[in-house]
Amino acid sequence: MFDANGHLPSPRWPRARRARAAAASADLAAGGCRASGEVAAVSAVRPEPAQVWLSEDKPARFVWRGRRYAVLSVLESPQEEAAQAWRCWRVTASPARGVPGSAFRLCLDLERGNWYLWRDQA
Repeated sequence: MFDANGHLPSPRWPRARRARAAAASADLAAGGCRASGEVAAVSAVRPEPAQVWLSEDKPARFVWRGRRYAVLSVLESPQEEAAQAWRCWRVTASPARGVPGSAFRLCLDLERGNWYLWRDQA
């Protein structure tokens, strides 16, 4: 587990990805993602990058940690009239048939064009 110098190896997450995730977390903590007029609760867990596919301007499926999830339902959609830097959806999704869905928050950073995912605790 330790390298030849007795140090722990650095995380395998590339620095650029860690920096983007940290910036995304800071933006959301500052109130960048507003789902229904109020600041969305952000958990202490860092956002993770995700690949998201849309259908009719809503998330239909996504890949997270190398596993594909199908969106079962959209619980909350972003407000169209509000000018904001982030668009966030609360969804339930499942990795396979017969597996119960879990709640996730998928957010699109409109400035960077990147998608981020959190496990939804609400």
